[in-house]
Amino acid sequence: MAIATADELSAFASEHISYEVEMAANGAAMWRDARTYLSRVASSSLTVAVLVHLRLLDDFLARTSPTVDDVLAVHYLDNWQPPAPSPLTVMGDRHAVNGQVAHLALRRETSRLWNLADMAKAVLMECQRFFNQLEDEANAYAPSFEVAARITGEFLDWYDQGLYLDLDAYATVEVDGTPSPDSVGTTSNVVTRSFMFPNDAWRGS
Repeated sequence: MAIATADELSAFASEHISYEVEMAANGAAMWRDARTYLSRVASSSLTVAVLVHLRLLDDFLARTSPTVDDVLAVHYLDNWQPPAPSPLTVMGDRHAVNGQVAHLALRRETSRLWNLADMAKAVLMECQRFFNQLEDEANAYAPSFEVAARITGEFLDWYDQGLYLDLDAYATVEVDGTPSPDSVGTTSNVVTRSFMFPNDAWRGS
């Protein structure tokens, strides 16, 4: 397969890898601090969403042989040493994640207690190693990962310091971007954009 051009890989990193990191970091933080306030459906949906994002990043970091048009870390760093085994495999979660979100498998566990914050830390620590290598080597792709690197660093700092989200800061954002006054301070309508690590730069806004 012919891999994408350098410009296409840069654009992909700026948009899609930033998005995956943003969703994994924010979702894991939200899961840890707000899940007890959510309905069963909302909590389950959040859990599955975070698992999907973490699985994608786990693949990005650890796989070396793309299928079809997959984009992997090795496309950006020829000398990248993939984590072996992958972060989720080390955590003992990769097999379970595959059964939970990628297949209708008998190994599904409806009562499994996922520790998404710890899983996100494991994956994002490897992301940080990747971002640091890009920066240290003055890799041409490094600027495309700046947003993802910043979110990763902020999440890991938040995790290590044992901080908690300000649940009173939640608000529903209307179509025009104006917060809905009657929803501020509630957790029934949690904003679906970045709430802890603002990074609208990757959206071009």
